[in-house]
Amino acid sequence: MKKYIIYLLGFFCCISYQSFGQLTTFVINGIITDDATQQPIPEVEIELLNYIPLKIVSTDIDGSFVMMGIPEGKHRLLIIHPQYKTVVIPNVEINSQRKVVLDIELEREEFLPITTIDSSEFLPDPIDYNNEMTLTTSEYISTEEVSRYSSMFGDAVRPDAAVTGLRFFSLLGNAPIIRGNAPSGISYLINGLPVSNMNHLPTPNTSGGILPMINLSALGEVDFVMGGFSAEYGNAPAGIFDIQLRRGFTRRYRLSGQIGLSGLELIFEGPVKRITKTSFLAHYRQSSFPILEAVGQNYLPRISPNFQDASLKFDILRSKAGYLSFFGIWGRSTYNINNSPLAPYPNQRFQQNSQQALAGIQHVTEFKKRYKLRTVLGASYHENQWKVDSLDQQNIYWDYIEHDQKKWIASLNSTLNIKLNPSSSMHTGLLFSYYNLDYAEQLLSKNITSIDYQGNTFYTHFFNQLQLKTKSWLSLNLGINVSYFHLNRQLAISPRLALRWQLHPKHIFSLGYTHYQHNHPLHIYLQQHTDLSGVSTLPNQYLKPTKHNKFMVEYQWYFAKDWQLELEGFLTWITDLVVAENESDVFILDNRDLFLLSTQFPTLINNGLGLQMGVDMNVRKHFSNNYYAVFNLSVFDFKYQASNGLLYNNRYNSQYIASLALGKEFLFGRYANNAFFVDSKVLYRGGYRYTPVNLVRSQQLGYEVLSNNYMSAKTGYHLRWDLKVGFRFQSKRERTEHSLSVEVMNALNRRNPIAERFDYIQNDIYTWASPGRFFLVNYNFRFDFGKK
Repeated sequence: MKKYIIYLLGFFCCISYQSFGQLTTFVINGIITDDATQQPIPEVEIELLNYIPLKIVSTDIDGSFVMMGIPEGKHRLLIIHPQYKTVVIPNVEINSQRKVVLDIELEREEFLPITTIDSSEFLPDPIDYNNEMTLTTSEYISTEEVSRYSSMFGDAVRPDAAVTGLRFFSLLGNAPIIRGNAPSGISYLINGLPVSNMNHLPTPNTSGGILPMINLSALGEVDFVMGGFSAEYGNAPAGIFDIQLRRGFTRRYRLSGQIGLSGLELIFEGPVKRITKTSFLAHYRQSSFPILEAVGQNYLPRISPNFQDASLKFDILRSKAGYLSFFGIWGRSTYNINNSPLAPYPNQRFQQNSQQALAGIQHVTEFKKRYKLRTVLGASYHENQWKVDSLDQQNIYWDYIEHDQKKWIASLNSTLNIKLNPSSSMHTGLLFSYYNLDYAEQLLSKNITSIDYQGNTFYTHFFNQLQLKTKSWLSLNLGINVSYFHLNRQLAISPRLALRWQLHPKHIFSLGYTHYQHNHPLHIYLQQHTDLSGVSTLPNQYLKPTKHNKFMVEYQWYFAKDWQLELEGFLTWITDLVVAENESDVFILDNRDLFLLSTQFPTLINNGLGLQMGVDMNVRKHFSNNYYAVFNLSVFDFKYQASNGLLYNNRYNSQYIASLALGKEFLFGRYANNAFFVDSKVLYRGGYRYTPVNLVRSQQLGYEVLSNNYMSAKTGYHLRWDLKVGFRFQSKRERTEHSLSVEVMNALNRRNPIAERFDYIQNDIYTWASPGRFFLVNYNFRFDFGKK
């Protein structure tokens, strides 16, 4: 009898172990098609690599598959079919915030014999970004991975821990600085439509602002290209963010949101018709700063930002006729600075009102089995009004500058992808943008009007790019970009070349040459000079675009499971740089400071030269086994030659940038579906350049006078440590989730210097510095409801 009791107790112990030790599991759905014919492929085997017990499923007659019982984490899928090239997808991330649906295209195998692949061998995906025509200096930004980093503010264009050489002018803004380029060097594409700046409170003379109008949770794929442009990209000196809004959740209805310093937000999404897999996503956010100020919590002394935004993505049609969707973004923001210690100038008052909107419709269709046509038609509106004034020596505010710009942009972007044969393809397309401009700028204290322009112009570019693949390990891209800007009547022709060589499944070598030309901010062309007789002219209207010739070499080594090393060397020779016409004036357009307006610009010409060179290193461990690690190091130098023939440092030539980001999740709970997480990021970089103040002369005259040593001084090094800790709780059936996090920004409380100014009230030097330590508390939630 005792023996049977022991057996019975052992049986119940086994059941208890299986019941209480079981992890929450997830599902991967997908469709596999032929990349040339777009027809579904049946009987494709999909294996979950390095998983015990062995998990393999096959596609049905419609090319669909469902793999169930997948634990949380980052996984790799092996895709095998005897008539197609074997593919390994290395970074399929499963977590509580994502239900994975994969659309996989396979390339028919015609060159290599069928081989047996050991599924235990790590095989990286040779292309880890969305645009297959970009083979060099491109980074695919995973919104899931970026959301883990500290000090992100829910901002997908602030991935400074993920992208080597990318930093921001200030902790409180996302004005991007790439390898020493000016903050105006970034262009944005949203679902294929060009936008100048889609940030709240856009910073003058930059492509950044305080926060993006598109929240991280509404984004899908983000490609960030740093100078190694494929032929479809252009008109940007430093880089391009190619952003796609994501589709709504198709399985159930979902309500999610956040309460925190970056705002109060709600997202509602779900299926429209489950049969056609159409969905919708609606997002709204309201700034929390006015609420905090009302209860006496002002995180930013004498600064009052307020903003709200909304976005919408709606799938109208998914059928044999193609995919039709509508998308829209809207945002409005106001800003007041009243003699704040965080302001760029002492004793300054700054008022800003901005409003932006974007709406578009996108259609994607496939025909004759090898053609794919993507067409996007849309329009955007940008309005930015700001006024700057200052206290005089009697503590009375006096008018200084007023700036008012309104801009309508109507755009058409159409791209045709042609599969020439199984080993080569061609992309060709046209982007046309029509601008309606209303710009005004006045220097009120001197009664000078520097801009008063109302008119129309347009920008268009055509591109054609050919990709050739030899077997499965060599890719060659040849392309050309032809653009025309009507305002300055300049035609630009830019060739592109890139070669990618996969020496081994773990070793990839790339070479690239990119010639690209970029136009200048619109207010530069519209600056007017008025002579003594009262006649106004636009002396800078016909400035030529600045030309960049960039050479790149890149090496990638996947040296361990989920670990990779990237090394890149680059050299850029710049011609037709915009400098001052007068040789005694060493002004360089790309060295302009924030808030430097057209009233302070001399007459400009394309007579300067520039040289940028450096080396980047990135060591990354993607999130798996509940942790990640990213180390970045960028060493570079960036100098310009002015009209006098002398070399000067770029304003943002910090020469080195290093960062380390680490994160770990500790699972707990009955089903191990809850987590305690810790994320940390350390940033260390050199200081920015500036022209020192001539203190004696400034004290004599009562206003700031700079010395003749242009860009000869450098601020101290920048060091910042950010820390985030929090909890995430998920229900057993995955229908609800709650997370609470606390971030310590600038935990070392270091006031990192940005520049030096002259304070004519104190009659001494004033150091403009970043804010000290402050805290962010965020609460996130998600509720799923309705039938699957």
